[in-house]
Formats: sequence, C-alpha cells, structure tokens
Amino acid sequence: MFDFLRRSPAEHLKRADTLLREAHMARIDHQAAAEHHAALAEMYAQRAARLEREIYAARAVAWPVAADAPAEIEESKVRPFSQPDRIDRR
Repeated sequence: MFDFLRRSPAEHLKRADTLLREAHMARIDHQAAAEHHAALAEMYAQRAARLEREIYAARAVAWPVAADAPAEIEESKVRPFSQPDRIDRR
C-alpha cells in the first residue's frame, strides 16, 4: 500500500516520464477526434442547410405568396429558420 514511499527517485522519475508520454498520446488522440467531430459537424450543418433550401424552396413553389404580402413573410416561407449555413469555428 505504501510502496511509493520506498521507491527511489530514479523509479519515480521513470514513472513520471511514462505518465507524461501517456498524457501526450492522449492529447494527440483527443485532438484527432475533435478534428473529426468538427468536420462531421460542418458536414451535417451544410447538409441541413441544403435540405432546408430544397424543402422550403419546394414549398414556396407549391404555395405561392400573394403579391401584396410583406417581404418578411416571403422570406419566412423560403427559409423560416435563421440558422447559418456554416458552423463558426474558433
């Protein structure tokens, strides 16, 4: 249980070096996963925007807006959600 008290400084440094290397590898793995997830999020945002354009453009053709309707009603029939086409990356 108290084996760490009997370790030599060299053993302690070796263990600390091993833990440091493992931490660096975990950081690299997580960074790669984060890049993958960011690319997926971008892809799905573009897909959602494309599908919204297709769906709401088809509805706008199927249900034409009256000529005297305000412009904001026309825009809401074409794209009712104010979501950007892209995800902002920081």
